[in-house]
Amino acid sequence: MKNTKKRIAAALLGLGMIFASGSAVSAQTVNFTFRFYSGNAVEGNHTATKADWEQRAYVTTTSVGGTGNFGFRVRTANGSMATEYRTWTAGEVNNKTLAYSILTGTPGNSYRLHGQADSSKLAASNGSGRWTP
Repeated sequence: MKNTKKRIAAALLGLGMIFASGSAVSAQTVNFTFRFYSGNAVEGNHTATKADWEQRAYVTTTSVGGTGNFGFRVRTANGSMATEYRTWTAGEVNNKTLAYSILTGTPGNSYRLHGQADSSKLAASNGSGRWTP
């Protein structure tokens, strides 16, 4: 009985050490800049790899200028919509989350931040910041 308890304790200690030695996963955060002209977004390559199963993407605008509204959503590498669309107004510097409500966000997959104008009256606006899929 005593040996059995010792073996169980040793096994649990060993398993704990194995799990504790696992590597931590860190999210990839990418900078972005979008320029919007007459309702069209000029996009760069704002692609990042998702690191976890959390079903939220994080977008932080650090600079927003111009007039009108524009917004962001996350798309898959092939262009399919993955998250909800959230709107920013000119001058709004803010943190927002985008829920993966259309497709499930999968660790290891590449996603890109997609910007689009929310108003046909948008003359010229820009937004920059960082995002994490």
